Amino acid sequence: MRMQPRMPTFACILTLLSLVTISLAQTESSLAPSGIRLRGENGAEIVAAGVLEARPEGAVILLYGRSTPILAAWDKFDLELLKEDQPKIYFGYLDAKRFNRPFLLKLGVYADIVSFEETIIELNRELLKPRFYPLPQNINYLIEQEPDVIRWKVRDTNRYAKIMRDYQQQLEDFFRRIFPKESVIIDDQGNVHFKDRPTRVDLNRAETTTGKVLSVLADTRRTPSRIGIEYLNEVTTFREDVTKLWLEMRAKIPNAAFNQGNLNHQKLPSLMDEATIALTALLNEEHLHQSNQQRLSDFYLFVYSHTPSF
Repeated sequence: MRMQPRMPTFACILTLLSLVTISLAQTESSLAPSGIRLRGENGAEIVAAGVLEARPEGAVILLYGRSTPILAAWDKFDLELLKEDQPKIYFGYLDAKRFNRPFLLKLGVYADIVSFEETIIELNRELLKPRFYPLPQNINYLIEQEPDVIRWKVRDTNRYAKIMRDYQQQLEDFFRRIFPKESVIIDDQGNVHFKDRPTRVDLNRAETTTGKVLSVLADTRRTPSRIGIEYLNEVTTFREDVTKLWLEMRAKIPNAAFNQGNLNHQKLPSLMDEATIALTALLNEEHLHQSNQQRLSDFYLFVYSHTPSF
């Protein structure tokens, strides 16, 4: 039996979105049953492939056989019939008129696409979602991997002890920054202590968010702790969490339907790509470059500066 090849998810998304940007080869009659029927004030009827949004001045609709949407003024519609036939469009019309701003409808071929605003809100939601990462009882095993610690351990015990204390303090500071609720303390023996809270979900895990960790790595005023980064790599799922989030969101945002007149929508994919490269470099490279922190900072600040407040 011949197996049909399975199309990757990213390709499926691109195939769906291409309906918006390419001319439709099928005939209007064959597609009409799945289209959106609209009747004008003169009694004429059209079948639209999709309705993107309701604006104060009209509806943004995509007609079959066209590659770009058009703006149809509200006075061209029979509004009483619109209320009966297409109530979502009608109430979009009322909202757009009342609040004097566009309202997304995303009907027809636009149903599964994601706008810039929706992407920002989803990214913000994921960045603020609580994460619970384990804290080892003793962190000296992480510090013992450092080349200078290995060198001085056999050469000078006093110097070795001082370097160990310096790294313990450095890691304690890193933990307090990425786990601000936990009041982490690391003693001279490398044992980790943190405050027990009534709201703690897991007694062996500390609470943070992906956004909090990113903000620490992206803070260009301070170089992140290399030991702290080793902790993220070896003990937590931070890398996997970010990779999963960015792959899922990145697949949705090169979106031709919203590129027109929206420079932010065009900017976000490039910022995310640069941030992905920068984060990989920070987590993998021995030397920490501020340029990578800056790229992370550009992405992080862009998301938060465009997140609407409610």
